[in-house]
Amino acid sequence: MKKNLQYLFLLLFVVAIGGVLPSCSNQGGYIWDFSSRKIEIEIVDEEGTPLIEPTTHWGDERLKSIQFTFEGESFYYQGLPAQVLRARPEAYRNVGIQREKRSYVLTFGEFQPKYVKSEIEINIPNVGKHSIQFTFDANPIGRNPNITQRLWVDGKEQDAKERFRVRLVVDRKKWESYTPSSGYTSEHLPVTLYFAGAIPPINTTSPQNTFVIYNGKKLGIEKEYKGDPIYSKSLVFTHGRSAFISSEEGGVVLPFYSFGPFDPAKQYENEKFTLCVMGNNYNIEFTAKLGKDGKSVFSAKLLDAQGSQQVDKKVYFRNGPLIFLSR
Repeated sequence: MKKNLQYLFLLLFVVAIGGVLPSCSNQGGYIWDFSSRKIEIEIVDEEGTPLIEPTTHWGDERLKSIQFTFEGESFYYQGLPAQVLRARPEAYRNVGIQREKRSYVLTFGEFQPKYVKSEIEINIPNVGKHSIQFTFDANPIGRNPNITQRLWVDGKEQDAKERFRVRLVVDRKKWESYTPSSGYTSEHLPVTLYFAGAIPPINTTSPQNTFVIYNGKKLGIEKEYKGDPIYSKSLVFTHGRSAFISSEEGGVVLPFYSFGPFDPAKQYENEKFTLCVMGNNYNIEFTAKLGKDGKSVFSAKLLDAQGSQQVDKKVYFRNGPLIFLSR
């Protein structure tokens, strides 16, 4: 038994580092499932200082101005998290963002191994264009498939053995010379809370049975609200459908609620409210404030009936957390 467990652990380790998995065999052959790969993009100045800052109004608009062109189609940053990489047919084409220890990195797409020197063009207004080419290909025949990963940035080949990581060095003055068109009410991007999971079909949702209770006030769902809650001057509880929340099968768009915006400059810390959905009550605690470094800090958690314990995981957007509800 111990020997079998050791063999299983070794097999899982090989699968983890290789990124491939034999899903089944057919008359001695193999059908392979390959983990998808994304393109990660750093943007830094001449001294290596990171320039991506999605938590401010200006930084958010700056990122939205960047155009990604791939296979004749244009893509723009939406401030949503990158999909989790997993072995499945690729179904994701978008510009996302991920947070690292002290900076942010843009991400683009999820790719299965079928690309040979494919190009992504990145056009940064006031800065210029950059070309990213990549090869991600595989020969899935036999027990040991050969995977090829190569990466070029503006014609120069980069190391791509571990991942597709790009560092774009730009002129800071040109980067900062961009003038957004949106008007701002504060320097920092407000925090909006998102909810998904145990949400009924949108056409059955009504203000009578779905609402938020916060600071002693009852806020019904705004069925006709058509703006972006981020730019609202008052608290808005609304709903919608978006591809950033999809089912495990992939590609199925799910409904969500949103509540906000909360200006982090007002230092919301351990604030509580109740979300009521079709007779089910969810107690939420959240924080939206400025940290010691002056940057926006936010978090949220689902509490138990006593309001004292976190009971599920959370996922972060560029301007707020996503909380999964359960009945």
